[in-house]
Amino acid sequence: MKILQIHNQYLFPGGEDSVVNTEAALLREQGHEVVLFCKDNVLIDQRPFMDKVKFFCGEFVYSRKIYNELTDLLKKERPDVVHAHNPFYIMTPAAYEACFDQGIPVVQTLHNYRFLCSAATFFREGKVCEECLKGGYWRGVLHRCWRGSFVSSLLLARLLHEYRRRKILDRISRFIVLSQFSYDKFVEAGWPKDRMVIKPNSFAIDSRSCEENRQSFVLFAGALQPYKGVTMLVEAWETHLKGIPLKIIGSGPLEEYVRAHAKGDIEFLGQKTGEDVIWHMHRAALLVVPSEWYENCPRVVIEAYSCRLPVVASRLGALVEMVRDGETGLLFEPGNGADLAEKVRELFSLVDKRRLFSKQARECFDSSYAPEQDYRRLFEIYRGVL
Repeated sequence: MKILQIHNQYLFPGGEDSVVNTEAALLREQGHEVVLFCKDNVLIDQRPFMDKVKFFCGEFVYSRKIYNELTDLLKKERPDVVHAHNPFYIMTPAAYEACFDQGIPVVQTLHNYRFLCSAATFFREGKVCEECLKGGYWRGVLHRCWRGSFVSSLLLARLLHEYRRRKILDRISRFIVLSQFSYDKFVEAGWPKDRMVIKPNSFAIDSRSCEENRQSFVLFAGALQPYKGVTMLVEAWETHLKGIPLKIIGSGPLEEYVRAHAKGDIEFLGQKTGEDVIWHMHRAALLVVPSEWYENCPRVVIEAYSCRLPVVASRLGALVEMVRDGETGLLFEPGNGADLAEKVRELFSLVDKRRLFSKQARECFDSSYAPEQDYRRLFEIYRGVL
């Protein structure tokens, strides 16, 4: 089978970019041919000012250039199926119309909530917000949810409206959602149950062969974004968790904030490669995931489980499904630094419980997130649309 993947890379690299690479490698290992049609949002920021204005006034809503470029590639490669990941912002509805016009079925992974929410996160002003889900994405214009700008939010609303006007979502053969929580949200928004299937992310590196050398520190690895609970994490550490080392890996808008607070028990390691993250996971006592938005299926939890690393996470979104409270980790009240501290201190101090959780975390990985299971699910989805 030949699969063409469509993906728009993020300004700040994250889990979605890694998932695309993981699935491509997984399919190639099984003898399938994978072609990647990829763009990078960095290209938008690098444009001269007037070119950027021209882009947002025209190409941002519908790119004829993308349509022609992808059409040429489809005619040359003739894939059996197209698997779209993140289409925002360079791809536009034009990428999908190129596939439809060539008669090729499209599978879309819904990594986040961008088609339902201007911010893509259901997160506004430090808390969960579902106004777009109930009142339409034009609510995001009112609240300036994209880049804190009315004009930018209006442009994004126009783009989302273009997907609806051209009936792009009506013509996609299958939607992949990453969790039951995400499935329920899209169903609540009126999306078709018969074209949606749950397939969580996976992790392809076999961590069993990695050397384990557990040390006394807690690890955070992820995007340094407000909705990831980074500020609350740092404040909780400074207030309630003195004496317990915390290592922070990642990059993003809050990087300078983290650098300023990286003293005492808090150490900032900056952005690391995937291999480096795994190396630290094999040495950490536990992973902390303090997210304050509706996580879909954070890859960092799956990576931790592959390394037998227990997780302390927010009781929110898909984290409630992924972190089995009292088995593979502990859940705390979202945004509550004192509760986070209590759970971290409990698991950090009880070595026997941590060992049991470590064993159960690996068992959870083997039963739910192993590469062979991910491939089987993915292949069944492709076969279904063919």
